[in-house]
Amino acid sequence: MRVEHRYRRSRPLHTIGFPGMTTRDDITLEFPMAQLGQAFSTRDGGLRVLADLQDKMFREGKQHVIVDFTTVQSVSYSFIDGFFGKLAQRAYDRGQKPPIAVGMSPAVRDQVKACLQERGLELHEDSVEEFAVSA
Repeated sequence: MRVEHRYRRSRPLHTIGFPGMTTRDDITLEFPMAQLGQAFSTRDGGLRVLADLQDKMFREGKQHVIVDFTTVQSVSYSFIDGFFGKLAQRAYDRGQKPPIAVGMSPAVRDQVKACLQERGLELHEDSVEEFAVSA
């Protein structure tokens, strides 16, 4: 069973997650963090990963992203804020689909949740048999 994570603004209450995401599409990039390592730290490291991700999305013509944290054991708050926090905030500010996080361990989920709460975004979790995104 996979866990889908979606985000919404907590102040004021605007949903930025998209209920009913059931099929993958050709404009969504799957980004496995395992290809980069199992432990991540520093804000600069997060910003570098974010820049690489955005470059890859541009080169491949993708508009949305699924970040897979499977096998990631440790992340610092500063890394998550520089990477995933900025990614989620930009999507919200531009009215786009938020990035989706899958495969998070409890330790990673706690850091992501804290980062998003600091930015006024809220983590939502739905258990689903198969994860995907619809257009």
